[in-house]
Amino acid sequence: MASAPLSLCLITVDGMESMDSPSHSARLDAELRELTDRQRAEDAAAARRQEAWFRRQATESGTFHGVLLDLAERQVLVAVTTLDRSLIRGVIRTLGSDFVSVRIPGVGASLVAISAITSVRAEPGAPTSSGDRTIEVGASLGAVLAEMATDHPAVSVHTTAGDRVEGELRAAGQDLVTLRVGASVTYLPMATISVCSSS
Repeated sequence: MASAPLSLCLITVDGMESMDSPSHSARLDAELRELTDRQRAEDAAAARRQEAWFRRQATESGTFHGVLLDLAERQVLVAVTTLDRSLIRGVIRTLGSDFVSVRIPGVGASLVAISAITSVRAEPGAPTSSGDRTIEVGASLGAVLAEMATDHPAVSVHTTAGDRVEGELRAAGQDLVTLRVGASVTYLPMATISVCSSS
């Protein structure tokens, strides 16, 4: 005698839904989406925390020399203010151990003692510099002036006290700059020099 065909059925208990029911599948999809969204949000928050930590570390280990090097490499237009209230607008071309050379468009270069700088303002829209850089020590202001002195150029020197001396650069030593001003000679301590430029 042929047996009755078997039918597979899923019995539910106390009104529980079948695993294959549409409502259960929709709820499972919603839970998976919620879990995925939550994980993405946590990952994004962790990434923001890590980025903030890196920025903080870079800022805390930054130096003024490092910022000047960043600005020089990017050829950013800057405004440099010094102790004697001089304002030099241009692009940093050279970074020495104790000075920067600022190229002023249409005028020439000015050598600015870093110790005399009170602020450096970058052009609007320039990226922020952290100054987190390894700096190779370059030539000193004294060494550059000594090299320039071999040609006896006419220069204008501003001091940190606000004095301005124009004359012929005759010599530069470890802590001394010598200018011929007319028939006389003027001696300037290197530590008092704020800006030196071609006159």
